[in-house]
Amino acid sequence: MVITVPASRPAGGLRKINPNSDIPQLVELLQLVFGNEFEGEGQQVFRSLGRPSNPNFLWRFDPLMVKLAPGFIWEVNGRIVGNVTLVYTRSRYRYLAANVAVHPQYRRQGIARKLMQAVVNDVMGRGGKTIALQVVRGNQAAVDLYGSMNFISIGSMTTWQSSVSSLRTAGNTSESLLHPLPTKRCREAYDLDREALDPKLYWPEPLTMDTYHRGLLRRFSDFINGRKFDTLILNDDKNNIIGLANLASEWGRTHQMSIRIHPQWRGQLERSLLDGAIMRAKSLSRRNLQLIHPADDELMNMLLPIANFKRQRTLTHMQLEIKNVA
Repeated sequence: MVITVPASRPAGGLRKINPNSDIPQLVELLQLVFGNEFEGEGQQVFRSLGRPSNPNFLWRFDPLMVKLAPGFIWEVNGRIVGNVTLVYTRSRYRYLAANVAVHPQYRRQGIARKLMQAVVNDVMGRGGKTIALQVVRGNQAAVDLYGSMNFISIGSMTTWQSSVSSLRTAGNTSESLLHPLPTKRCREAYDLDREALDPKLYWPEPLTMDTYHRGLLRRFSDFINGRKFDTLILNDDKNNIIGLANLASEWGRTHQMSIRIHPQWRGQLERSLLDGAIMRAKSLSRRNLQLIHPADDELMNMLLPIANFKRQRTLTHMQLEIKNVA
């Protein structure tokens, strides 16, 4: 599985990204291919295109641009027509493939496959064991490409969005059914989360214990960044946690909500947890609120529009285990 790149490429071809010169043209390609699919930081990258006075070398010092730098491009006569970004994670063995993009005029020429193969080769050379990626569900051509390269589907997650001011409860459930998570029960909440959702479906990093147990350093970081994390729990009659509703907020960012239900209680708690979380969210600043939830949860798919959430997109998570590659 080795890609051989000729020493001389007068017409272009595959090469690593050069942050000194490629970033402006690369962002133009991503804007063309993904457009409004980019949110938050991605839109900030695109707005930066409106600063033509910046010398090229300054792009490499912009933290938003630096995230685009590791990876590969496909070039045709000096024009960047394809890209894949290699993203590092906390684990030295796990990598993400992101921003897989090919200019519409150059598709169906095998460029995406060659870019992805370059990523696989690179990760293998680094001793990596796992490559994860997200692909828009319904993009069958991309799913088939990754499948042919031994990526397997982990599941699909749908992004829903509303504004705090427009939220409405899905029923008549009172927030009083939910209680704040006591610190001593953080491990129980973490274990429930892992049962409720495959940790691999978290993006960009798998679920970790500090999501619930906020240590001293994490709490200090939260304070500095104006970050708040609130977990509400629902107990059964034996005081076991059977449901979680998480709310996270940070200065200048979209609020985040998540709902987790013990597998044995699915279909019974969704309305209570959603309504309780919405009532708590009403106290947040008037910004947008986002929820990312398993796409195959039919009950939540029905309740969320009632609560005035709008479906944004559904992404399928796929993963390659290097040890399985011949």
